[in-house]
Amino acid sequence: MSPLFFRRLDGLWPPGTRLLAAVMLLLLTLLTGCADTEPVLPTVTIRALDLRYEPQHVTIPRDQPVRIVLQNDGVLAHDISVEQLEVQVQQLQGEWVQGQVYIYAERGQRLALTVQASTPGTYDFVSTIPGHEAAGMRGTLTVE
Repeated sequence: MSPLFFRRLDGLWPPGTRLLAAVMLLLLTLLTGCADTEPVLPTVTIRALDLRYEPQHVTIPRDQPVRIVLQNDGVLAHDISVEQLEVQVQQLQGEWVQGQVYIYAERGQRLALTVQASTPGTYDFVSTIPGHEAAGMRGTLTVE
């Protein structure tokens, strides 16, 4: 019998087998991480710049979960609030609670809130930070 046969019985790996096993484990890990565990949600991104939003008008579908992202590209902290619209807000645990659209982001942050609106209409969104709304930080959100 060859020495290679005895090595396998002793629990030793033939040359190159460890590398192959490591590569296969890495591929399996990457493929598992790529699996979609959640459906892709419609996403609306609103950029907060210094004293303005881009875009100033956004539309979301009615009765469907939507991810609203506030991307703060300004030098100040910014927020966005839609006070007149009651929505269902998804919590971290996956539970839904009644609430409003409100996101606060420090400079450079990109934060998201998943909501579901059931009341169609057009609603104002504003910055609640003193002086920001008066300086032009406002827009509209339409639920269709």
